[in-house]
Amino acid sequence: MDGLASLTFRSRAAAVPGTTIVAPPRRWNPDEGELRDFLSGLKTLRQAGFVQPTSLPRSGEPAGQRGAVGAGGETTGDAESSRRAAITYPASSAADEIPQRILRKLAAQNYRVGELYRAAAREPAKNVVPASVTTPLRNGLLRGASSAWRGESRSARKWMGTAERTLQGVLDGVRLGNPRPISLTSSNGKLPVTVINDLPVTIWFELHVDSPRGVRVDDLGRLKVPANGKRQFLPKLHAERAGKFTVDVTMRTEGGTKLGRTQRLRVDSNAYGAVSLIITISGAALLVLLSGRRLVRRIRSRRRTGGTADGTATGPEPRLADDAEAQPVPELAEETDGTGDGSRRTGGGHGGDPEHPTTGNDPQRS
Repeated sequence: MDGLASLTFRSRAAAVPGTTIVAPPRRWNPDEGELRDFLSGLKTLRQAGFVQPTSLPRSGEPAGQRGAVGAGGETTGDAESSRRAAITYPASSAADEIPQRILRKLAAQNYRVGELYRAAAREPAKNVVPASVTTPLRNGLLRGASSAWRGESRSARKWMGTAERTLQGVLDGVRLGNPRPISLTSSNGKLPVTVINDLPVTIWFELHVDSPRGVRVDDLGRLKVPANGKRQFLPKLHAERAGKFTVDVTMRTEGGTKLGRTQRLRVDSNAYGAVSLIITISGAALLVLLSGRRLVRRIRSRRRTGGTADGTATGPEPRLADDAEAQPVPELAEETDGTGDGSRRTGGGHGGDPEHPTTGNDPQRS
């Protein structure tokens, strides 16, 4: 419709009569209905006298035999309008092109817009299609590469910066909630992550968690958050050591485009992990082993000190009895002389001194 309106305006308000060439854009891909409407509109303009179709100039053909569309739809025989001209592009014009660094930045930002479109889905309650969010962003990027900025690279950079900030603001509409410190009382726990979506479309994303060594977080796969809503996710966290550490949580599309800002969460682990538990058990087992070895050596040392110098074992040491358990003193054996008088001698020789008992070789007994 814009092309038909432009032709109508030129036929009525053109300052200089001439021929207008209608050429579709290089990436024009209309459907059947749109193309039929355009051709039908051209036919209506011709019947109303606004335009007059004509053929392209041919080699050797007189200029007066071809018409041109002028003001009021009149056909003119202007020879200048039908003169052929060679198309040239001098090398000096390349300096006026949009700088390549701006075009590369435009391509990178356009990729992010495409990733947002592929990650979005229509919310039945809102009835908003993803194209209504991404099309204005893409048009803003294309404005930065307009041919109007030929030779005006500063203006091109300005428009690119504006479009880039606008796109970043839309991507920041999907964000993580305020973090809170997390305390773990065991080696396994859950990492609460709240996702808030301020966009009018459903967003599919993936959670990427950067954790230090000894900490592992399970992957939840592809997730979604409804339009203008929020949802909490609880991936499992495995801590193999005790202490305080931080994990960085980032949301990304399936193609890797970052959504929102990276959130840093603080985790306090008071539990022993597998490595710490193995070290503790090994230390306790080693302590018991060394204590048992020392006890065995002490018992063996006591057994060795209970023997004689020549290696023969002696009997057990006599146990001193107390007064209640005192054993009676055995009586001396009775001896009789040759007379058989049966008299009892209480002592040996030396006048019956008990300190000098007599023996079999004592001359006093012979």
